[in-house]
Amino acid sequence: MMARLTLIIGENQMDARDHAAVDAIVQSRGAIREPFMMFFHYPELARRVKDLGAFVRFEGSPDTPG
Repeated sequence: MMARLTLIIGENQMDARDHAAVDAIVQSRGAIREPFMMFFHYPELARRVKDLGAFVRFEGSPDTPG
């Protein structure tokens, strides 16, 4: 089964104005990995998912009451 969207694996597949999103992901994750290869079709979504992931990984705690 083929993906409906092309995987974005580098900045050369994006508009120059969206390169900052790729740079931020690479800086925080070390490389472009899934699911960001799909999220880069919507760079603002990629930025927000990165921020959510950072919050969950580094600021959240399973002990924190809801």
